Amino acid sequence: MAQTLQQRSYANYISEEALQEGPTRWILVKYPFACSKCGKAPCHCLMEPWVLENRREEPEGYIARFKSEADRARAALKDRSLQPFTLGSVLDHFQAIYRNSYYHQEPWKIGMHLSEEVGEATIELSRINLSWRARQAGFDVKKELSEIFNIAEKRLERETNRIAKRRTKEKRAADVKKDLAELRKQMESDPWGVYGKLVRDKFKEEIADVSSWLSAIIVKLDPTLKKFRTLPDRFTHKGKGNVRFLGCPWCHQPHCSDACLITHGVSSEVTEKVSKF
Repeated sequence: MAQTLQQRSYANYISEEALQEGPTRWILVKYPFACSKCGKAPCHCLMEPWVLENRREEPEGYIARFKSEADRARAALKDRSLQPFTLGSVLDHFQAIYRNSYYHQEPWKIGMHLSEEVGEATIELSRINLSWRARQAGFDVKKELSEIFNIAEKRLERETNRIAKRRTKEKRAADVKKDLAELRKQMESDPWGVYGKLVRDKFKEEIADVSSWLSAIIVKLDPTLKKFRTLPDRFTHKGKGNVRFLGCPWCHQPHCSDACLITHGVSSEVTEKVSKF
């Protein structure tokens, strides 16, 4: 899992020299100092919701008005000075983009969106595990490529048929056919390697979405971040020369021991059991 996530990603947007592999990289490519859908900061999606909601059936307006803006924002990352996010700066990042949207959403709706994104990230984790289990069992995925792509083709055909305009639908169908053919050719030579890249990139995208909605619920419930700013005190401690460092909230060490983790974990279960009426 760790090796999978450490693989270089999004090199077409951000160079390795500009920013190391990690969550900051994943977040910025999905949210390039702008909304992931409309490409603006603050987000303008609320101004024309019908364009976004109907983008499956009428993609022309979305591609011309919104997607092109988002693509330009991502392309501009190469010319920006980038720094790894801290907990504070990632909240600032999303507030700059979505604070107007937060104002109009109720906390329970934000919570439901967060739950959905956590679920989608979990699905990708299970798919990473799937490749490992399949290879351990000696499963020959090459024999199943025809069925894999037949299923994918039928699903994509259903999506394409939702497009209203005939010429747009025909163009989309041709693009889908071409992309499927190229992907199948790649998987015929290295099926698990290609699959691993697909899942890895999708998981990183989902982590970016989880970060977005997690920031949203924090800001919604704590608009001034007064409570949030007290949290680092629990996880940071002073060392020699009053230098602060991250540490375990229980043993206060930068490298928590197994004994500390296990005893506090078991103790928490005992406490919860006894505390119930």
